[in-house]
Amino acid sequence: MLGYRTEIMLHTYFLAEAVVGRFCGDKRALFGVFARIFLLPEEERERLFGLAMRDELQGLKSEQLYMQLRRLRQFFVMRGETKEEDPETVRLLDIKGSALSLAERYKLPLTESVQTVACENLLAAAEGGCVPFLVIVGALLCEGIVTGKDPARGLQNLRKAAEWNSIEGLFAGLAYDPDGRSRYLAPLSGLLKRLGHDETARRVEAVYGTADHGCERGYLLLEKAFAQGIVRRDVYSKAHARLIYSSAVDEKDKEAVILSPNQELFAEASALPLKLAFTDAPFDPSPILAVRPYLGRETEDVAARIENFDLRGIDGYCPVCLSSDSVYMTERYAAAVRRAFPTARIERIEVSDMSEYDLEPSQNNIFVRGCAEDRFNVYLMFFRGEIRERVFDAAKNFLKSAKRRRFRLIRPAVSIDLSPVLPVCFCDAEWEKRLEGLCDIVRVSSLSQEEKGWLPAEIFREKQAVYRADSVIMADVAPAVLSGYTADEIDKILDAAVREHRRTAFELTDDDVKKYYRLICEKHNTYYGFGGGYNGYHE
Repeated sequence: MLGYRTEIMLHTYFLAEAVVGRFCGDKRALFGVFARIFLLPEEERERLFGLAMRDELQGLKSEQLYMQLRRLRQFFVMRGETKEEDPETVRLLDIKGSALSLAERYKLPLTESVQTVACENLLAAAEGGCVPFLVIVGALLCEGIVTGKDPARGLQNLRKAAEWNSIEGLFAGLAYDPDGRSRYLAPLSGLLKRLGHDETARRVEAVYGTADHGCERGYLLLEKAFAQGIVRRDVYSKAHARLIYSSAVDEKDKEAVILSPNQELFAEASALPLKLAFTDAPFDPSPILAVRPYLGRETEDVAARIENFDLRGIDGYCPVCLSSDSVYMTERYAAAVRRAFPTARIERIEVSDMSEYDLEPSQNNIFVRGCAEDRFNVYLMFFRGEIRERVFDAAKNFLKSAKRRRFRLIRPAVSIDLSPVLPVCFCDAEWEKRLEGLCDIVRVSSLSQEEKGWLPAEIFREKQAVYRADSVIMADVAPAVLSGYTADEIDKILDAAVREHRRTAFELTDDDVKKYYRLICEKHNTYYGFGGGYNGYHE
Protein backbone atom coordinates (compact mmCIF):
# COMPACT_ATOMS: atom_id res chain seq x y z
CA MET A 1 0.00 0.00 0.00
CA LEU A 2 1.37 3.39 -0.97
CA GLY A 3 -0.58 5.50 1.50
CA TYR A 4 -2.66 8.62 0.98
CA ARG A 5 0.18 11.16 1.19
CA THR A 6 2.33 9.17 -1.22
CA GLU A 7 -0.48 8.83 -3.74
CA ILE A 8 -1.31 12.55 -3.89
CA MET A 9 2.41 13.29 -4.18
CA LEU A 10 2.75 10.88 -7.11
CA HIS A 11 -0.34 12.26 -8.85
CA THR A 12 1.07 15.80 -8.60
CA TYR A 13 4.47 14.70 -9.87
CA PHE A 14 3.06 12.71 -12.80
CA LEU A 15 0.88 15.68 -13.76
CA ALA A 16 3.91 17.99 -13.82
CA GLU A 17 5.96 15.38 -15.66
CA ALA A 18 3.24 14.92 -18.29
CA VAL A 19 3.16 18.61 -19.17
CA VAL A 20 6.74 19.85 -18.76
CA GLY A 21 8.79 16.83 -17.65
CA ARG A 22 10.47 16.41 -21.03
CA PHE A 23 11.99 19.90 -20.64
CA CYS A 24 13.38 19.08 -17.21
CA GLY A 25 16.96 17.89 -17.51
CA ASP A 26 16.87 16.18 -14.11
CA LYS A 27 13.66 14.31 -13.39
CA ARG A 28 15.09 13.20 -10.07
CA ALA A 29 15.21 16.86 -9.01
CA LEU A 30 11.60 17.38 -10.16
CA PHE A 31 10.52 14.28 -8.25
CA GLY A 32 12.44 15.48 -5.20
CA VAL A 33 10.56 18.80 -5.18
CA PHE A 34 7.20 17.10 -4.69
CA ALA A 35 8.63 14.45 -2.36
CA ARG A 36 9.87 17.23 -0.04
CA ILE A 37 6.56 19.09 -0.23
CA PHE A 38 4.67 15.96 0.87
CA LEU A 39 7.22 15.05 3.58
CA LEU A 40 8.31 11.72 2.16
CA PRO A 41 11.35 10.16 3.94
CA GLU A 42 14.58 10.15 1.93
CA GLU A 43 14.71 6.37 1.50
CA GLU A 44 11.09 6.28 0.34
CA ARG A 45 11.83 8.98 -2.25
CA GLU A 46 14.59 6.90 -3.80
CA ARG A 47 12.49 3.75 -3.91
CA LEU A 48 9.47 5.48 -5.46
CA PHE A 49 11.59 7.34 -7.97
CA GLY A 50 13.02 4.03 -9.08
CA LEU A 51 9.50 2.66 -9.59
CA ALA A 52 8.44 5.80 -11.52
CA MET A 53 11.38 5.35 -13.89
CA ARG A 54 10.46 1.76 -14.81
CA ASP A 55 9.81 1.13 -18.50
CA GLU A 56 6.09 0.48 -17.93
CA LEU A 57 5.66 3.92 -16.36
CA GLN A 58 7.87 5.81 -18.79
CA GLY A 59 6.14 4.20 -21.77
CA LEU A 60 2.75 5.46 -20.58
CA LYS A 61 2.53 8.85 -22.33
CA SER A 62 -1.16 9.48 -23.03
CA GLU A 63 -4.63 8.80 -21.76
CA GLN A 64 -5.28 6.67 -24.84
CA LEU A 65 -2.39 4.35 -23.97
CA TYR A 66 -3.66 4.11 -20.40
CA MET A 67 -7.17 3.16 -21.59
CA GLN A 68 -5.66 0.50 -23.86
CA LEU A 69 -3.77 -0.86 -20.86
CA ARG A 70 -6.98 -1.03 -18.81
CA ARG A 71 -8.84 -2.81 -21.61
CA LEU A 72 -6.00 -5.30 -21.89
CA ARG A 73 -6.24 -6.04 -18.18
CA GLN A 74 -9.99 -6.58 -18.49
CA PHE A 75 -9.43 -8.87 -21.45
CA PHE A 76 -7.10 -11.09 -19.43
CA VAL A 77 -9.59 -11.20 -16.55
CA MET A 78 -12.44 -12.17 -18.92
CA ARG A 79 -10.36 -15.01 -20.33
CA GLY A 80 -9.49 -16.19 -16.85
CA GLU A 81 -5.83 -15.66 -17.45
CA THR A 82 -3.58 -14.35 -14.73
CA LYS A 83 -0.71 -12.02 -15.39
CA GLU A 84 1.82 -11.57 -12.66
CA GLU A 85 2.20 -7.84 -11.92
CA ASP A 86 3.77 -5.84 -9.11
CA PRO A 87 0.85 -4.30 -7.15
CA GLU A 88 2.74 -1.05 -6.56
CA THR A 89 3.59 -0.71 -10.24
CA VAL A 90 -0.06 -1.30 -11.15
CA ARG A 91 -1.10 1.38 -8.68
CA LEU A 92 1.48 3.82 -10.08
CA LEU A 93 0.16 3.16 -13.58
CA ASP A 94 -3.36 4.01 -12.43
CA ILE A 95 -2.16 7.20 -10.70
CA LYS A 96 -0.23 8.29 -13.79
CA GLY A 97 -3.20 7.46 -16.01
CA SER A 98 -5.40 9.69 -13.86
CA ALA A 99 -2.84 12.51 -14.17
CA LEU A 100 -2.67 12.12 -17.96
CA SER A 101 -6.47 12.23 -18.17
CA LEU A 102 -6.54 15.46 -16.17
CA ALA A 103 -3.90 17.07 -18.38
CA GLU A 104 -5.80 16.15 -21.55
CA ARG A 105 -9.10 17.30 -20.04
CA TYR A 106 -7.58 20.77 -19.71
CA LYS A 107 -6.28 20.52 -23.28
CA LEU A 108 -2.62 20.55 -22.34
CA PRO A 109 -0.77 18.88 -25.25
CA LEU A 110 1.45 16.14 -23.88
CA THR A 111 3.65 16.02 -26.99
CA GLU A 112 4.42 19.74 -27.25
CA SER A 113 8.01 20.03 -28.47
CA VAL A 114 8.54 23.74 -27.70
CA GLN A 115 9.25 24.55 -24.05
CA THR A 116 7.90 28.11 -24.16
CA VAL A 117 4.57 26.91 -25.57
CA ALA A 118 4.29 24.11 -23.02
CA CYS A 119 4.97 26.58 -20.19
CA GLU A 120 2.45 29.05 -21.59
CA ASN A 121 -0.19 26.33 -21.70
CA LEU A 122 0.56 25.36 -18.11
CA LEU A 123 0.48 28.96 -16.89
CA ALA A 124 -2.79 29.56 -18.75
CA ALA A 125 -4.39 26.57 -17.03
CA ALA A 126 -3.32 27.96 -13.65
CA GLU A 127 -4.53 31.46 -14.47
CA GLY A 128 -7.85 29.94 -15.53
CA GLY A 129 -8.26 28.69 -11.97
CA CYS A 130 -7.46 24.98 -12.40
CA VAL A 131 -6.44 24.12 -8.85
CA PRO A 132 -4.03 21.20 -9.55
CA PHE A 133 -2.09 23.39 -11.97
CA LEU A 134 -2.02 26.26 -9.50
CA VAL A 135 -0.05 23.92 -7.23
CA ILE A 136 2.33 22.76 -9.96
CA VAL A 137 2.97 26.25 -11.34
CA GLY A 138 3.49 27.57 -7.81
CA ALA A 139 6.08 24.92 -6.96
CA LEU A 140 7.92 25.26 -10.30
CA LEU A 141 8.10 29.04 -9.98
CA CYS A 142 9.37 28.80 -6.41
CA GLU A 143 12.05 26.32 -7.47
CA GLY A 144 12.91 27.84 -10.83
CA ILE A 145 12.41 24.55 -12.67
CA VAL A 146 11.44 24.87 -16.36
CA THR A 147 9.36 28.02 -15.84
CA GLY A 148 12.11 30.28 -14.47
CA LYS A 149 12.37 31.35 -10.83
CA ASP A 150 9.78 33.78 -9.43
CA PRO A 151 9.01 32.92 -5.77
CA ALA A 152 6.58 35.82 -5.28
CA ARG A 153 4.47 34.77 -8.22
CA GLY A 154 4.79 31.14 -7.19
CA LEU A 155 3.40 31.90 -3.74
CA GLN A 156 0.46 33.74 -5.27
CA ASN A 157 -0.52 30.54 -7.07
CA LEU A 158 0.02 28.36 -4.01
CA ARG A 159 -2.04 30.66 -1.79
CA LYS A 160 -4.95 30.50 -4.21
CA ALA A 161 -4.83 26.71 -4.23
CA ALA A 162 -4.51 26.59 -0.44
CA GLU A 163 -7.45 28.88 0.21
CA TRP A 164 -9.50 26.67 -2.13
CA ASN A 165 -8.98 23.74 0.28
CA SER A 166 -6.53 21.97 -2.02
CA ILE A 167 -4.63 19.55 0.21
CA GLU A 168 -1.78 19.64 -2.29
CA GLY A 169 -1.80 23.44 -2.18
CA LEU A 170 -1.80 23.45 1.62
CA PHE A 171 1.17 21.09 1.73
CA ALA A 172 3.04 23.31 -0.76
CA GLY A 173 2.13 26.46 1.16
CA LEU A 174 3.65 25.01 4.32
CA ALA A 175 6.81 24.17 2.40
CA TYR A 176 7.33 27.51 0.65
CA ASP A 177 5.64 30.10 2.84
CA PRO A 178 7.15 29.78 6.34
CA ASP A 179 5.96 33.23 7.42
CA GLY A 180 2.35 32.33 6.70
CA ARG A 181 2.23 28.78 7.98
CA SER A 182 -0.66 29.50 10.33
CA ARG A 183 -2.92 30.04 7.33
CA TYR A 184 -2.18 26.53 6.03
CA LEU A 185 -1.76 24.37 9.12
CA ALA A 186 -5.26 24.45 10.61
CA PRO A 187 -7.12 23.88 7.31
CA LEU A 188 -4.78 21.06 6.29
CA SER A 189 -4.97 19.32 9.66
CA GLY A 190 -8.75 19.74 9.77
CA LEU A 191 -9.32 18.46 6.23
CA LEU A 192 -7.08 15.43 6.73
CA LYS A 193 -8.90 14.46 9.90
CA ARG A 194 -12.31 14.95 8.28
CA LEU A 195 -11.21 12.60 5.50
CA GLY A 196 -9.96 10.02 8.00
CA HIS A 197 -6.25 10.49 7.29
CA ASP A 198 -5.22 10.94 10.93
CA GLU A 199 -1.76 9.48 10.40
CA THR A 200 -0.96 12.06 7.72
CA ALA A 201 -2.33 14.80 9.98
CA ARG A 202 -0.03 13.64 12.79
CA ARG A 203 2.95 13.67 10.41
CA VAL A 204 2.15 17.26 9.38
CA GLU A 205 1.85 18.42 12.97
CA ALA A 206 5.07 16.60 13.92
CA VAL A 207 6.95 18.63 11.28
CA TYR A 208 5.15 21.99 11.44
CA GLY A 209 3.60 22.09 14.90
CA THR A 210 0.10 21.82 16.29
CA ALA A 211 -2.66 23.60 14.38
CA ASP A 212 -4.73 26.39 15.89
CA HIS A 213 -8.21 25.25 14.99
CA GLY A 214 -9.64 28.66 15.76
CA CYS A 215 -8.68 29.45 12.13
CA GLU A 216 -11.13 26.93 10.65
CA ARG A 217 -14.09 29.11 9.70
CA GLY A 218 -13.12 29.91 6.12
CA TYR A 219 -12.29 26.42 4.94
CA LEU A 220 -15.36 24.90 6.63
CA LEU A 221 -17.65 27.35 4.84
CA LEU A 222 -15.96 26.48 1.56
CA GLU A 223 -16.56 22.78 2.22
CA LYS A 224 -20.27 23.56 2.61
CA ALA A 225 -20.21 25.41 -0.71
CA PHE A 226 -18.55 22.39 -2.37
CA ALA A 227 -21.13 20.03 -0.86
CA GLN A 228 -24.04 22.13 -2.15
CA GLY A 229 -22.56 22.45 -5.63
CA ILE A 230 -22.25 26.23 -5.40
CA VAL A 231 -18.62 26.12 -6.53
CA ARG A 232 -16.39 23.42 -7.99
CA ARG A 233 -13.54 21.96 -6.00
CA ASP A 234 -11.19 21.90 -8.99
CA VAL A 235 -11.82 25.46 -10.22
CA TYR A 236 -10.71 28.41 -8.11
CA SER A 237 -13.16 31.33 -7.86
CA LYS A 238 -11.51 34.57 -6.81
CA ALA A 239 -14.86 36.23 -6.06
CA HIS A 240 -15.96 33.48 -3.67
CA ALA A 241 -12.53 33.27 -2.03
CA ARG A 242 -12.51 37.03 -1.39
CA LEU A 243 -15.79 36.82 0.48
CA ILE A 244 -15.12 33.54 2.29
CA TYR A 245 -11.79 34.72 3.69
CA SER A 246 -12.77 38.33 4.30
CA SER A 247 -12.34 39.51 7.88
CA ALA A 248 -14.56 42.52 7.16
CA VAL A 249 -17.91 40.67 6.92
CA ASP A 250 -19.75 39.07 9.83
CA GLU A 251 -19.39 35.26 9.72
CA LYS A 252 -23.10 34.45 9.82
CA ASP A 253 -23.88 37.02 7.13
CA LYS A 254 -21.05 35.66 5.02
CA GLU A 255 -22.40 32.12 5.20
CA ALA A 256 -25.90 33.28 4.30
CA VAL A 257 -24.59 35.05 1.19
CA ILE A 258 -22.25 32.26 0.06
CA LEU A 259 -24.84 29.50 0.43
CA SER A 260 -27.70 31.53 -1.04
CA PRO A 261 -28.87 30.57 -4.56
CA ASN A 262 -29.44 34.30 -5.16
CA GLN A 263 -26.54 35.29 -7.43
CA GLU A 264 -27.53 38.95 -7.31
CA LEU A 265 -27.04 38.92 -3.55
CA PHE A 266 -23.59 37.38 -3.99
CA ALA A 267 -22.67 39.95 -6.66
CA GLU A 268 -23.60 42.81 -4.32
CA ALA A 269 -21.56 41.35 -1.47
CA SER A 270 -18.58 40.80 -3.77
CA ALA A 271 -18.55 44.49 -4.64
CA LEU A 272 -17.93 45.48 -1.01
CA PRO A 273 -14.43 46.38 0.26
CA LEU A 274 -13.79 42.90 1.63
CA LYS A 275 -10.08 43.15 2.43
CA LEU A 276 -10.16 45.96 4.97
CA ALA A 277 -7.74 45.17 7.77
CA PHE A 278 -5.77 46.94 10.49
CA THR A 279 -2.66 47.60 8.44
CA ASP A 280 -1.19 51.01 9.24
CA ALA A 281 0.38 53.43 6.79
CA PRO A 282 3.61 55.35 7.41
CA PHE A 283 2.87 58.51 9.40
CA ASP A 284 5.07 61.58 8.94
CA PRO A 285 4.14 64.32 11.47
CA SER A 286 6.40 66.96 9.87
CA PRO A 287 3.72 68.44 7.54
CA ILE A 288 1.46 68.97 10.56
CA LEU A 289 4.26 70.43 12.68
CA ALA A 290 5.00 72.90 9.86
CA VAL A 291 1.46 74.30 9.63
CA ARG A 292 1.90 77.03 12.29
CA PRO A 293 5.60 77.61 12.97
CA TYR A 294 4.83 80.26 15.58
CA LEU A 295 2.56 77.97 17.61
CA GLY A 296 4.60 74.79 17.93
CA ARG A 297 2.70 73.50 20.97
CA GLU A 298 -0.58 73.39 19.06
CA THR A 299 0.81 71.55 16.05
CA GLU A 300 2.65 69.10 18.30
CA ASP A 301 -0.62 68.41 20.11
CA VAL A 302 -2.45 67.78 16.83
CA ALA A 303 0.29 65.48 15.53
CA ALA A 304 0.45 63.51 18.79
CA ARG A 305 -3.30 62.95 18.89
CA ILE A 306 -3.52 61.86 15.26
CA GLU A 307 -0.64 59.45 15.83
CA ASN A 308 -2.92 57.49 18.17
CA PHE A 309 -4.63 56.16 15.03
CA ASP A 310 -3.53 52.62 15.97
CA LEU A 311 -6.26 52.71 18.66
CA ARG A 312 -9.05 53.49 16.18
CA GLY A 313 -10.63 50.04 16.45
CA ILE A 314 -11.17 49.95 20.21
CA ASP A 315 -14.40 50.98 21.91
CA GLY A 316 -14.17 54.46 23.33
CA TYR A 317 -11.70 55.73 20.73
CA CYS A 318 -12.46 59.38 19.93
CA PRO A 319 -11.36 60.62 16.50
CA VAL A 320 -9.42 63.87 16.43
CA CYS A 321 -11.49 66.92 15.48
CA LEU A 322 -9.86 70.27 14.69
CA SER A 323 -12.18 73.16 15.46
CA SER A 324 -11.79 76.56 13.79
CA ASP A 325 -14.04 79.21 12.29
CA SER A 326 -11.27 79.95 9.79
CA VAL A 327 -11.83 77.91 6.65
CA TYR A 328 -8.30 78.79 5.56
CA MET A 329 -6.71 77.33 8.70
CA THR A 330 -8.97 74.28 8.55
CA GLU A 331 -7.85 73.61 5.00
CA ARG A 332 -4.22 74.13 5.99
CA TYR A 333 -4.48 71.37 8.57
CA ALA A 334 -6.46 69.10 6.22
CA ALA A 335 -3.73 69.42 3.59
CA ALA A 336 -1.10 68.67 6.23
CA VAL A 337 -2.94 65.53 7.39
CA ARG A 338 -3.10 64.37 3.78
CA ARG A 339 0.67 64.77 3.42
CA ALA A 340 1.27 63.12 6.80
CA PHE A 341 -0.14 59.84 5.39
CA PRO A 342 1.66 59.75 2.02
CA THR A 343 0.66 56.17 1.10
CA ALA A 344 -2.89 56.17 2.46
CA ARG A 345 -6.14 56.48 0.54
CA ILE A 346 -7.59 59.85 1.59
CA GLU A 347 -11.32 60.43 1.16
CA ARG A 348 -12.76 63.92 1.68
CA ILE A 349 -16.35 64.06 2.96
CA GLU A 350 -18.24 67.35 3.27
CA VAL A 351 -21.02 66.28 5.62
CA SER A 352 -23.18 69.27 4.62
CA ASP A 353 -23.14 68.00 1.02
CA MET A 354 -24.30 64.49 1.89
CA SER A 355 -27.68 63.49 0.45
CA GLU A 356 -30.19 60.72 1.05
CA TYR A 357 -28.48 58.76 -1.72
CA ASP A 358 -25.21 58.86 0.21
CA LEU A 359 -26.90 57.19 3.19
CA GLU A 360 -28.27 54.20 1.28
CA PRO A 361 -27.64 51.00 3.29
CA SER A 362 -25.89 49.45 0.30
CA GLN A 363 -22.49 49.36 -1.40
CA ASN A 364 -23.26 52.92 -2.54
CA ASN A 365 -23.21 54.24 1.02
CA ILE A 366 -20.68 57.07 1.19
CA PHE A 367 -18.77 55.43 4.04
CA VAL A 368 -18.48 52.13 2.13
CA ARG A 369 -17.77 53.29 -1.40
CA GLY A 370 -14.90 55.50 -0.28
CA CYS A 371 -12.83 52.55 1.01
CA ALA A 372 -9.88 51.17 -0.89
CA GLU A 373 -8.97 47.52 -0.34
CA ASP A 374 -5.51 46.62 0.90
CA ARG A 375 -4.79 50.24 1.82
CA PHE A 376 -4.94 52.38 4.92
CA ASN A 377 -8.03 54.59 4.59
CA VAL A 378 -8.33 58.08 6.08
CA TYR A 379 -11.62 59.99 5.90
CA LEU A 380 -11.36 63.77 6.26
CA MET A 381 -14.83 64.72 7.50
CA PHE A 382 -15.89 68.38 7.49
CA PHE A 383 -18.73 69.55 9.75
CA ARG A 384 -19.66 73.10 8.80
CA GLY A 385 -22.60 74.98 7.35
CA GLU A 386 -26.10 73.54 7.31
CA ILE A 387 -26.27 69.81 7.94
CA ARG A 388 -29.52 67.87 7.91
CA GLU A 389 -30.28 66.06 11.15
CA ARG A 390 -30.49 62.60 9.57
CA VAL A 391 -27.18 63.17 7.80
CA PHE A 392 -25.56 64.34 11.04
CA ASP A 393 -26.85 61.27 12.90
CA ALA A 394 -25.33 58.98 10.24
CA ALA A 395 -21.98 60.80 10.38
CA LYS A 396 -22.07 60.81 14.18
CA ASN A 397 -22.62 57.04 14.27
CA PHE A 398 -19.69 56.50 11.92
CA LEU A 399 -17.41 58.24 14.41
CA LYS A 400 -18.14 55.52 16.99
CA SER A 401 -15.80 52.52 16.77
CA ALA A 402 -18.53 50.06 17.75
CA LYS A 403 -20.82 51.34 14.99
CA ARG A 404 -18.06 51.21 12.38
CA ARG A 405 -17.21 47.66 13.44
CA ARG A 406 -20.74 46.48 12.63
CA PHE A 407 -21.78 48.81 9.85
CA ARG A 408 -25.11 47.33 8.80
CA LEU A 409 -26.25 47.19 5.18
CA ILE A 410 -29.55 46.02 3.72
CA ARG A 411 -28.40 45.35 0.15
CA PRO A 412 -26.72 42.98 0.68
CA ALA A 413 -27.96 42.11 4.17
CA VAL A 414 -24.58 41.99 5.87
CA SER A 415 -22.60 43.80 8.54
CA ILE A 416 -19.23 45.03 7.35
CA ASP A 417 -16.34 46.05 9.60
CA LEU A 418 -15.25 49.60 8.76
CA SER A 419 -13.32 50.13 12.00
CA PRO A 420 -9.96 50.08 10.14
CA VAL A 421 -10.97 53.42 8.58
CA LEU A 422 -9.48 56.44 10.38
CA PRO A 423 -11.83 59.45 10.63
CA VAL A 424 -10.18 62.85 11.09
CA CYS A 425 -12.75 65.61 11.62
CA PHE A 426 -12.81 69.36 11.04
CA CYS A 427 -15.54 71.65 12.33
CA ASP A 428 -16.45 75.23 13.17
CA ALA A 429 -17.45 76.52 16.60
CA GLU A 430 -21.14 75.79 16.01
CA TRP A 431 -20.62 72.10 15.25
CA GLU A 432 -17.95 71.72 17.91
CA LYS A 433 -20.67 71.73 20.56
CA ARG A 434 -22.47 68.87 18.83
CA LEU A 435 -19.28 66.82 18.44
CA GLU A 436 -18.05 67.12 22.02
CA GLY A 437 -17.93 63.69 23.62
CA LEU A 438 -17.68 62.00 20.25
CA CYS A 439 -14.38 63.55 19.21
CA ASP A 440 -11.11 64.59 20.74
CA ILE A 441 -11.47 68.34 20.10
CA VAL A 442 -8.43 70.49 19.35
CA ARG A 443 -9.23 74.19 19.05
CA VAL A 444 -7.14 75.85 16.37
CA SER A 445 -5.89 79.23 17.58
CA SER A 446 -6.62 82.39 15.64
CA LEU A 447 -3.74 83.95 13.75
CA SER A 448 -1.71 86.45 15.71
CA GLN A 449 -0.91 89.86 14.22
CA GLU A 450 2.68 88.68 13.81
CA GLU A 451 1.52 85.70 11.74
CA LYS A 452 -0.69 87.91 9.63
CA GLY A 453 2.44 89.83 8.73
CA TRP A 454 3.90 86.91 6.76
CA LEU A 455 0.63 85.24 5.72
CA PRO A 456 -0.22 87.44 2.67
CA ALA A 457 3.15 86.82 1.02
CA GLU A 458 2.87 83.08 1.66
CA ILE A 459 -0.64 82.82 0.23
CA PHE A 460 0.35 84.97 -2.75
CA ARG A 461 3.19 82.58 -3.60
CA GLU A 462 0.80 79.66 -3.41
CA LYS A 463 -1.63 81.35 -5.81
CA GLN A 464 1.17 82.14 -8.23
CA ALA A 465 2.20 78.48 -8.24
CA VAL A 466 -1.35 77.12 -8.55
CA TYR A 467 -2.32 79.40 -11.44
CA ARG A 468 1.16 79.53 -13.03
CA ALA A 469 0.97 83.32 -12.79
CA ASP A 470 4.60 84.47 -12.58
CA SER A 471 3.69 87.73 -14.32
CA VAL A 472 1.47 88.79 -11.41
CA ILE A 473 3.33 90.57 -8.61
CA MET A 474 2.33 92.30 -5.40
CA ALA A 475 3.24 95.90 -4.54
CA ASP A 476 5.21 96.44 -1.35
CA VAL A 477 2.34 98.12 0.45
CA ALA A 478 -0.26 95.43 -0.32
CA PRO A 479 0.83 92.90 2.37
CA ALA A 480 0.43 95.52 5.07
CA VAL A 481 -3.09 96.30 3.87
CA LEU A 482 -3.96 92.62 3.59
CA SER A 483 -2.81 91.88 7.14
CA GLY A 484 -5.84 93.81 8.36
CA TYR A 485 -8.16 91.13 7.02
CA THR A 486 -8.90 87.61 8.28
CA ALA A 487 -7.01 84.64 6.83
CA ASP A 488 -10.10 83.55 4.88
CA GLU A 489 -10.52 87.03 3.40
CA ILE A 490 -6.84 87.25 2.45
CA ASP A 491 -7.09 83.90 0.69
CA LYS A 492 -10.19 84.89 -1.29
CA ILE A 493 -8.90 88.34 -2.23
CA LEU A 494 -5.63 86.96 -3.58
CA ASP A 495 -7.34 84.04 -5.29
CA ALA A 496 -9.67 86.38 -7.19
CA ALA A 497 -6.93 88.82 -8.15
CA VAL A 498 -4.32 86.30 -9.29
CA ARG A 499 -6.81 84.19 -11.21
CA GLU A 500 -8.24 87.15 -13.08
CA HIS A 501 -4.83 88.47 -14.16
CA ARG A 502 -2.90 85.20 -14.51
CA ARG A 503 -2.29 85.72 -18.25
CA THR A 504 -1.18 89.36 -18.08
CA ALA A 505 1.47 91.45 -16.34
CA PHE A 506 -0.20 92.84 -13.23
CA GLU A 507 0.85 94.46 -9.97
CA LEU A 508 -1.54 94.08 -7.05
CA THR A 509 -1.86 97.38 -5.12
CA ASP A 510 -3.68 98.35 -1.94
CA ASP A 511 -6.51 99.77 -4.06
CA ASP A 512 -6.89 96.38 -5.79
CA VAL A 513 -7.03 94.70 -2.40
CA LYS A 514 -9.97 96.90 -1.37
CA LYS A 515 -11.69 96.34 -4.72
CA TYR A 516 -11.56 92.57 -4.46
CA TYR A 517 -12.63 92.70 -0.84
CA ARG A 518 -15.78 94.56 -1.86
CA LEU A 519 -16.34 92.01 -4.60
CA ILE A 520 -16.18 89.03 -2.30
CA CYS A 521 -18.49 90.77 0.18
CA GLU A 522 -21.02 91.22 -2.61
CA LYS A 523 -20.72 87.50 -3.32
CA HIS A 524 -21.50 86.69 0.32
CA ASN A 525 -17.97 85.51 0.99
CA THR A 526 -18.13 82.81 -1.67
CA TYR A 527 -16.32 83.75 -4.81
CA TYR A 528 -17.31 82.45 -8.23
CA GLY A 529 -16.07 83.70 -11.55
CA PHE A 530 -13.18 84.01 -13.94
CA GLY A 531 -13.48 80.55 -15.43
CA GLY A 532 -15.75 78.55 -13.15
CA GLY A 533 -16.97 77.98 -9.63
CA TYR A 534 -14.16 77.66 -7.11
CA ASN A 535 -13.90 78.07 -3.37
CA GLY A 536 -10.31 79.26 -3.41
CA TYR A 537 -8.51 76.53 -1.43
CA HIS A 538 -5.65 74.39 -2.65
CA GLU A 539 -3.43 71.76 -1.17
